[in-house]
Parts: sequence; C-alpha cells; structure tokens
Amino acid sequence: MDHRQDRLSIYPLVSRLEPDDTTLTLQITLGRVPTEGEWVRLSLYHLHRCIRENELLLRAGQQHYQYELDLPRSELPEGCIGLGITAADALEQACTAVDLGTCSIRYGFVSDFTTDDLSREPAVMENLLKHHITHVQFYDWHYRPHQYAPDDPQESCYEDMMGKPIDLHTVRSLLERLHRVRMKGLGYGAVYAAGREYLSAHPEEALYDLEGNTFDLIDTFFIMNPANHRWCDHLIEQYRYAVEQLGFDGIHMDTYGYPKVGWGYELKQPVRLEREFVKLIDRWAAHGDENIFNNVGGWPAGLTAAADQAACYIEVWEPHTCYRHLRSLIQRAAVAGKPVILAAYLAPFRQEHTPEVLASALYLNAEVSAAGATSLLLGQEHALLTAPYYSDYGVLTPEEAQLITDQYDMQVRYQELLYSPDLQDITESHALGADREFGITTDPRWPVSIEGEPNGIHAVVKRSDHRVVINLINMIDQVDACWNAPKHPCSTRPALQLMIPKYGTGMRIWWCSPEHSLLNPTELEITPCEGVRGPSVSCTIEELPLWSLIWCDWE
Repeated sequence: MDHRQDRLSIYPLVSRLEPDDTTLTLQITLGRVPTEGEWVRLSLYHLHRCIRENELLLRAGQQHYQYELDLPRSELPEGCIGLGITAADALEQACTAVDLGTCSIRYGFVSDFTTDDLSREPAVMENLLKHHITHVQFYDWHYRPHQYAPDDPQESCYEDMMGKPIDLHTVRSLLERLHRVRMKGLGYGAVYAAGREYLSAHPEEALYDLEGNTFDLIDTFFIMNPANHRWCDHLIEQYRYAVEQLGFDGIHMDTYGYPKVGWGYELKQPVRLEREFVKLIDRWAAHGDENIFNNVGGWPAGLTAAADQAACYIEVWEPHTCYRHLRSLIQRAAVAGKPVILAAYLAPFRQEHTPEVLASALYLNAEVSAAGATSLLLGQEHALLTAPYYSDYGVLTPEEAQLITDQYDMQVRYQELLYSPDLQDITESHALGADREFGITTDPRWPVSIEGEPNGIHAVVKRSDHRVVINLINMIDQVDACWNAPKHPCSTRPALQLMIPKYGTGMRIWWCSPEHSLLNPTELEITPCEGVRGPSVSCTIEELPLWSLIWCDWE
C-alpha cells in the first residue's frame, strides 16, 4: 500500500487486458478531500498518441473512486501493446499503464502466509497491481519440500522446514484474490529437495557423488535423483496437490545450481541433471499448467529454455557480476522465443537505505528492461528481494517505491518498444564500432559503449521494419559496472546528439524517461544531415537522464 495520503494515485484493477475487453476499471485515490463540482481529467495514450479523454466528476468529501474507462478497441493496433493512463486536476497528477498481449511476464513474489497476514492481503494486492505483476511466486508455502500437505489433512496451520508459520487459509485466500485480477499464482516447489526423514526412508531415491555421499543445502535440504522414477512420481504427486487442491496455476520449479552431475544409489551410471530437468519440465507440463523453471547462474538455460514452460527464468550469481553479463544472459536465453526473467537479488538493500542503494535498483531495472527482459524483484507490501531466501526481503520507503513504480509503468506503457519479438538488436553491427551507421555523441570524456561501463553511456539499439528503438543508460557518475553494488545517483546529465540513417520518409523521433512528467514522450526536433554513412536525421537530447527510451518511426 502507498502510505502517502497526500498525492493522487491511479492503477488498473487487472494485471493486463484481455482481447475482448471493452472497459478497464481504475482505482483512483485523491491525496486531498475534494469539494463538490471538482473533476479529474483522465487521458488514454498509445505511445505518443492521446486516444481518448474523459472527466471524472468528484463528490464532496470522497477520495476513493473506481472508474470504468471505455476502451476504443477499433482505434488500437493489434498485437502486444501498452497503454498509458494519466489523471490530472488543478492540483495533482498521476499516471499508470496497462498492456494487452503476452510479450513479457512480470514476476512478483509473496512469502508471508500466517493467519495475521490475511488482514494485509489488500495492501499486498495493491502493490502487485500498481506494478502490473502478471505471475506471483508463492515462496516456501508448503509443509515440507517432499510433502506439501501437512500430516493431518484437516490441519491448515503448520511450520515449514525453516520454522516459518503458514496458514493454508491465507494461501488459498491470496490465490483467490490473484485470480480475480488475472494474476497467476505459482507454488514454489524444488525439483529435487527432500528433508532428512524422507532421505532416511528412501535412500535409493537420492543423488550421490562417486564416493557415495549425498548432496545437501545447509544440511537440511537433501538432493534427490531426478532420474529416479519413484522420486519423480512422488514429486509430480506433490505438484498435483498444489494445483488441484489448492488452486495454484503452476509450479515455480526451483533448483540450487549444484550438483550438475551425480550418481544413483548403486553408483553405476552418471546422472546428467540438465537432461533430467528437461524431461521433468516437459512431463509436468503435460498436466496443462503454467510453470517456470529456475536456471541458476544461467545453467542449463541452453536446454531448458526450449522446454514446455512459460518463460526462461535465470537466477543471477557470480561470475555474472556486471551489467554486460546480464545482457549476455538475456540474449542467450531469448533465442528460445520466450519471455526472459532475471532474479538478481540486490544485497545493497540489506543495509541502510541511501540514495546510492536506491540507485542500484534503478540502474538494474533500466539495464534489464533495455536488454528486453523483466526482473523478479518486488512483492508483498513494498518488499524488494535482497537474498535467495525470500522471507528475508527488504522493505522500500514509499518514496523509493514510487521511483521503481515509475520504471514498471514505463515497461508496461512502452511494452512494444522493449519486448516486441519483431525488434532485432543491431547495437554492435549498426550503432557502434568501425562499421557503424548511427551517430551517438556527447562530450568525448564520456564514451558511448555496448558494455554498460562506468564513466560513459550505455547504448542498446534495436530495429524492426519501420522502427528504431534506442535505450540510453547514463553511467557517467559510476565508478564500476557491478549490478549488485550501490550506485551514485545520476547527476551529470550532458546533452547528446543522435544521428539515425534515413530509412524512409516521414521520420519522427520521440523520447521518454521514467523521470518525464506522467511518462509522456517528447517529440524531438529533427534536422536532415549527412550522417556517418550517408543521408540521416539528427536530433538532440538536452539533458540525459538515468534511462532514456527513444524511438523513431517512418512510413
């Protein structure tokens, strides 16, 4: 929940639109008490174009409204698109967004399931809706990693392996709330974890090293053999319980990143886990659910990305420490044609929150979005992930949360500029280097690069048949390119000139940023010029913010 009551707030009451929707319900909250006869102007945008304007007449003393916004479907293009919605009166303004289509998945999390947490569910839902989350991971909700239901099926309250209290009534209630707003709930379920008691009873189902030792995580979670049919049958029964009896929409199929090779009980044949993972993903997918598998450190995404699942999800660890590593992980995973999600946990938020700590999240979101992916970062009520044990999440201040919300709104409003499969990355071949055809220039003290290096500007350039999209991330004030470290706030903001080859007639260029008022784009004045390799058009951005999104269309 946004605890600030002194500002206008607006957000949609569904995670995304369906193809046959003709209206969209908006939750609007004023930051002041209105008088009779006042109004709020609502505007609906697709990219730069204002499609429709409406006025909401306010009632004296009423601050909360649910407004049905008509959607002019005949005026909207087909395919995956984003829409911007702004609200403004004489004193306040706010914006939100909604999208149509499945170019991306926006993953969130919940991990608090006590009886008392029932009362906090409205605030959790508000946070998920404000960030347009489409899929929600229910982290550590089950009784045991090998036994999801408690011993007494009539019992709803229990403690998990780590001593965390859970009430299944809370789990079910939250799932029902998600379904009402078109979000999908995925139950956490490691593909090979079992408690010591299960290992003792079924040693033949475990995975071993060549000397006959079992594998474990913190001497609590023991690794079972995904090539063992009895273990897989047992695991599938747990997954079925989660989906069929509790109402989950699928499973978040977790792994720990190791081991990568093991042996069965008799130590006869090696087990190549990446191959068994693909078999398990496809076997469970036959049940008809929407599942996501965790490729820890990017392994084995080369194989599992093509398996039957909703997205390619990568949990980021060393040696992937820099922004260029994130881009590389995303590019390799995107080959499978599925949405790509990174889980990059921000350790800086475990310490005192400073502007530098907040900047680490803003730069991470910008880099991941520019590369064409989304992040599993936010959940609960203003929560942000700082570690792989989600229950140890950090809590954002309302001011911090709003800046991150602005970035999520931009991801959604301009979804077709960030996630369209029609866009091909041409940064290395067209935009930079000896054979470049674009010009991206600023003060020579600050080079433009493809790596996201400090003391420079990171450029990502993509093209489709009738559009060029350019992401620019201002790294001038940074001293390193490590994504999991505090970052200086973006204060050095030079002018920057763009030269884009003349690809057609009627070329027009727009520029937007999460820092722009209401996320509305600015059309840049263009000038015909002789560019790097021939006829071009040029334009100038007077002050370069942390993240700029520029696009050029032509006839």
